[in-house]
Amino acid sequence: MAGYAAVGTAFDRLASGYEAIVETNPLHARMRERSLAWLDEAFGPGMHVLEAGCGTGTEAVHLARRGVRVTATDVSPRMVDLARARVRTEGLEDLVAVRALAAGDLGDALRGASFDGAYSSFGALNCEPDLLRTLEGIARLLRPGAAFVASVVSRPCATELLAASLRLDLRRAFRRLRGDTGIGLYGLAEVRARAYSEGELLRSLAQRFVVERIEGWLVALPPPYLSRTWARLGPLRRPFDALDGRLAVAWPFRAWGDHLHVFARRRTP
Repeated sequence: MAGYAAVGTAFDRLASGYEAIVETNPLHARMRERSLAWLDEAFGPGMHVLEAGCGTGTEAVHLARRGVRVTATDVSPRMVDLARARVRTEGLEDLVAVRALAAGDLGDALRGASFDGAYSSFGALNCEPDLLRTLEGIARLLRPGAAFVASVVSRPCATELLAASLRLDLRRAFRRLRGDTGIGLYGLAEVRARAYSEGELLRSLAQRFVVERIEGWLVALPPPYLSRTWARLGPLRRPFDALDGRLAVAWPFRAWGDHLHVFARRRTP
């Protein structure tokens, strides 16, 4: 865990404001709704699944309410504390176990365990220094054919590039294209991360997984940190709302959203 100290510290700073800042963000809520729908499709009652990057436990609690057993993990000790508190409040301790583990350490830390599926939502994988090693570690913990549902911050993001360029903020406009870069966490902290193109993500998954579906989220809509600007557009938002749904599944436009979301299955050896 020592190599993840900076990442953990950054998300510790975000943790205290996560519910008020992130969970109430209308643009983030759009992605959350789609994420939960995909998880409901992938995992059913009685299954035991692994989560990499559980945050405050939103997805784990959602699945547990449906009878899914979850081993939820996060690199941030503060996020782990909040997730455990949420699980206790919901009375779901028999179904959700929360552990302080980085995604890249799961393959070794949970060696010998077997899961019916796994998921990682909203950029936890972007913070991994070695994405391929992380995916291989997760794959070793999954039974053949098990579903793996994941979203990553994508490279590039058309609306971020356009909005920042109009403000002459070229550093922000092109930051995702520079590879490893600093990404702000709603003004509370900054974390080093790497945004991934569709091709990079698919190549990283190819050795261990078969990708069945891929979508781009917030393609015609801006990233969540621009929600206030978006809200001021009022009725002008409607055509973009409709367009976003069509572009989410259309190549090559889906690759230009804020996030890429994949539904894959563990390859059979």
